Amino acid sequence: NRMPKLAKLYLYNNPNITGTIPPSFGSLGHASLTKATPKLQELYLGSNPQLLGTVPGEIGSLTALEELDMQGNTGVSGTIPREFRKLTNLQQLYLSKAGFSGTLPELGDMTSLTSLYLDRNPGISGSLPNSIAQLKDLHRFDCFDSTGLSGSLPGLKGCSRLAQLDMQNCSFNQLPSSLPNSLTHAYLNNNPINAFTSELSDLLSSLPNQSLRI
Repeated sequence: NRMPKLAKLYLYNNPNITGTIPPSFGSLGHASLTKATPKLQELYLGSNPQLLGTVPGEIGSLTALEELDMQGNTGVSGTIPREFRKLTNLQQLYLSKAGFSGTLPELGDMTSLTSLYLDRNPGISGSLPNSIAQLKDLHRFDCFDSTGLSGSLPGLKGCSRLAQLDMQNCSFNQLPSSLPNSLTHAYLNNNPINAFTSELSDLLSSLPNQSLRI
């Protein structure tokens, strides 16, 4: 039973739900398997610490999703599925304080994103994908306390609506080449950033409204 009319599913904060997320969740809200017309717009599975294992890539088939919440699922493991890039209608993605590891997938196709929360995932490693700069509607981006994130920060000028950026307590070592002038708050403190004050001055000159911490 795929519950073809299902538009919203809230299962968050159920600490006694145990086991893995079934791949069949990827067919929720589909009228049929042969002619998929997904209707599920909101899926909240967060704050279920006994959910275990990897997140199935089939979640990427829920192409009508606008909100996806998996934050606080500390038992989840493995990488963030690359199939998430197919969620082109997704506006809010909550993956905070989970057990994800490995490198981040490309996110540039998720052009409807307004909020992206990747904070408190110390197992996520490597650099941020440059494709984040393609998220022109992104308003808030948090990846603080994800200490495995490292390298240079990508230029984010393409995120022309970004207002809040929180990247504190990571392992980034280079300032971004550009930031959008829409920023009001940017937190880059507690990173091993190597930079000359002249580079910092150039970066700040385009931010008339910023509150920047480095």
